[in-house]
Amino acid sequence: MSEPSTSLTPSPSSAALSFLLSDQAAGFVPFERALAGIDAAVAVKRPEGSPYSPAEVLAHMVFWQQRVLKAFDGIDPGKVEHAALSWPSVTEDEWPGLVETFMAGLGRYRAMALDEALLQRPVREGSKASVGAQIADMYMHDVHHLGQLILLRRMLGAWPPPGGGATW
Repeated sequence: MSEPSTSLTPSPSSAALSFLLSDQAAGFVPFERALAGIDAAVAVKRPEGSPYSPAEVLAHMVFWQQRVLKAFDGIDPGKVEHAALSWPSVTEDEWPGLVETFMAGLGRYRAMALDEALLQRPVREGSKASVGAQIADMYMHDVHHLGQLILLRRMLGAWPPPGGGATW
């Protein structure tokens, strides 16, 4: 039996990660545009048959984003005992701040992606995940949920956003 690996999960290159985070990839509507122009009253509605509202999907994204950013800052975010805890409810009043928080966190990821040395470091002492691999993982998580958010907007009649969607 071999010893467990102590090496870090490799990071994508700074150039690759920066490209993905830049919203230049043509495969989907950029985060900022997908979140633009949705009224708070609509954002908190759950379409018929959906377990979540657009606001709850974004709150889930922010929940994990902020935990990862805390880890990057050297703060132990603690253990999440159950997945349901990562799906907080959202009020109309909270919606604008939620969008702002998500975009600010995305801005931090973008800034970090420019630092090749930082991307190669462990998330925190003892972690097997590199900062770059964790950012890439969060990007995939967020793009997955962005698609859900867009579908929910469509179901609520709140699509396309100002500036257009990915329809032609």
